[in-house]
Amino acid sequence: MKRIALNFLAVVFFAWSGPASATPPAGIDEALSRAGLLEEGAPREVIAVLAPYAGTDHPDVAFQLAMAHMRLAIEGVEPADIATAAIQPALEHAQRAAALGSPHVWSLLWMIHANGWGVPADDEVAIGYLVRGVDAGETGAQLNYSLRLYYGTDGVARDVDRACALFRQLARDQQARPHISHAMGVATTLGECGEPADMARGIAMIQEAADIGEPAAEYDMGRAHEYGWAGPIDMGAALDWYQKAAAQGEARAQWRIGIAWVRGEERAQDGAQAVLWFAQSAASGWPDGMVSLAVMYATGDGVAQDSARAATLYRQAADLGNAHALRSLAGMHVNGEGMPVDPVRARELYREAIEMGAQEVPALRNLIESELRRLDASPPADSRGSSDG
Repeated sequence: MKRIALNFLAVVFFAWSGPASATPPAGIDEALSRAGLLEEGAPREVIAVLAPYAGTDHPDVAFQLAMAHMRLAIEGVEPADIATAAIQPALEHAQRAAALGSPHVWSLLWMIHANGWGVPADDEVAIGYLVRGVDAGETGAQLNYSLRLYYGTDGVARDVDRACALFRQLARDQQARPHISHAMGVATTLGECGEPADMARGIAMIQEAADIGEPAAEYDMGRAHEYGWAGPIDMGAALDWYQKAAAQGEARAQWRIGIAWVRGEERAQDGAQAVLWFAQSAASGWPDGMVSLAVMYATGDGVAQDSARAATLYRQAADLGNAHALRSLAGMHVNGEGMPVDPVRARELYREAIEMGAQEVPALRNLIESELRRLDASPPADSRGSSDG
């Protein structure tokens, strides 16, 4: 799974936009223009067009060749399967582009090292490249760095003030603005960036990002309509936005669509459909998706009942800090569902869940206490009667 494209943050990369102003070798401007007109899915054609100029000291040629070789290496390949040899030409052209002064190449190097495309994934190295792009004034680098500053992700400490300063600068760029509108909208609803909280204005900004297909913004538009942040509650509109985000792999939206199938919101109830969406959310790493899928396996709703599978999913969610999953595991331990009865372990998990913020369930707590009393009153399993004779 690509690390850059998870949860709230889109990979936005503003590529080369024209030849350099320095006088180029004859024919190179035409070749660069031809390469720029080719589709993103045609890296071989780009390489063929620019290969005759690969030895020139032209930063845009080196950058475009690096980009084309990168796309060729990652096209249709899982990140873990990208060979070092496949990405090496991209790295070589990228280093040449950097030496020739291309400001765009830093974002390309950031993507390669952040995603681990043919190299070890390394946030520190990747962010170092991104910062160099910011220092060079490259819009894509500024955009991606500003988002990481705002959300505090990928090894970047959260710094709202610095993020907001970049947001204000990027908002003047018509190409960049829609891509930062989601974060700016969230900040506006919260009263950050030195502005008073303004829900209506913030939601309008979020919609600007949603309208260009930004999955996290689509998800937040679903929430806005579900909870009435954008006017009257409108579940139909909410679910439409959730569906758009879910179709793009937004794990929270996938979970929410599953809930809609469980509840029968704007559709007939269908446990099997819910299982499909919960499974996608769980596979994307969302703890709520894991918990809801575990519930379906535990109850046999929409899928064959499988307590062991439910327990595994609860454990995975618990390892990610989900308090509900810990409490559910406590219930499975005390009832012996998919595992031996163990009220001692159940008590440990229940207490940990409550400390993490899960709500008390008196019936479960009382059952655990009852089983512990029963265990204390039982003779040791290996006790035997003694005899003097």
